[in-house]
Amino acid sequence: MSYDRNYFSRQTASGNTNGVTEYSYKGSAVPDALAAITVPGYFNNESNVVKIKDVIYIDASDQQAYFYVTAVTPNVTIAGVADAADILLAEGNMLRGDANGDGVGFDASAAGQVLVGDGTTVNSVAVTGAIAIDATGATTMTLAEGSVLVGNASNEAAPIVANADGNILVGDGTTLNSVALSGSLSVDSTGNGFVLIPEGNILVGDALGQGEAINAAGSGDILVGNGTTVAPVAMNGDGTLNAAGTLSVTGASTVFGFNGLSTSSGPGAIPLTASVHLITTTGTGDALTLADGSNGNVLRIVYVNDTVGTDTAILTPTSYMGGSTITFNTPGDSVDLMWTIGGWVYLGGAAVSA
Repeated sequence: MSYDRNYFSRQTASGNTNGVTEYSYKGSAVPDALAAITVPGYFNNESNVVKIKDVIYIDASDQQAYFYVTAVTPNVTIAGVADAADILLAEGNMLRGDANGDGVGFDASAAGQVLVGDGTTVNSVAVTGAIAIDATGATTMTLAEGSVLVGNASNEAAPIVANADGNILVGDGTTLNSVALSGSLSVDSTGNGFVLIPEGNILVGDALGQGEAINAAGSGDILVGNGTTVAPVAMNGDGTLNAAGTLSVTGASTVFGFNGLSTSSGPGAIPLTASVHLITTTGTGDALTLADGSNGNVLRIVYVNDTVGTDTAILTPTSYMGGSTITFNTPGDSVDLMWTIGGWVYLGGAAVSA
């Protein structure tokens, strides 16, 4: 067979950056095999068009290949392209097949760009998002100061700002968020934790097992358990407590407790204003009296001093259960009495009850 000009066409503008023009010899029915096309003189009809180093892409009946022109006279002679990048392409360009099946050069030299396919062809594109790449291939992850990468619903790493003072990272079952502590706990930017309780409050565990602040600052209030929790309550009844811790008991004397001290010298009535009374005798048989008390009153009477050396004292309560008098013979004698319904009851002591 012979050369058919219908299959010969120019593929690039005359002379690219290397001074080379690319042609093609192809068609749906190129009749000749590659061996017949590559003989010297086959392209002599184009001797006034092609020049040395121009490239011809040949799509023969049996195979395809690139060739470059090595001579124009006396015959157009072609040879196989051993280094297409050196002959065909500008520095930094690459060959990419186009929609017609032709190899077309494209610039891939932009710093840090990569080759990415789009399903149809391949392009040189810049890397965007959190990753960057430079001309040496070194990669850099860009992330704003104070941000962290968290996987999002698309399974992609997305930055979230986590630099708020005292915030912590908390999961919500789906993702991770930077949130401020609330309630009774706080933490500062150095990691120091604090329990925040209003002045005068205390932490008490609630029904959920969480610490709950309750106000316990009421003047004179005390903390009392109720079988379930603890609550501040004010004392009531015969006893009251002030903010200084002073306990006061109403009535003539304390119920089972010390409520002051009273003294007397010689005969006379023992007052019911204190729970302990000290007596000093001035003669033999000093007569002492004791009025009726209130239910639960406790009184201790102690003989502390004998003025003459042979003195005694005889106490006669107005109402006395189990006797009528109590005699103090020697300093150091004492008696403990409790008032109940009906009179004073002798609890014990060295004084003689009769």
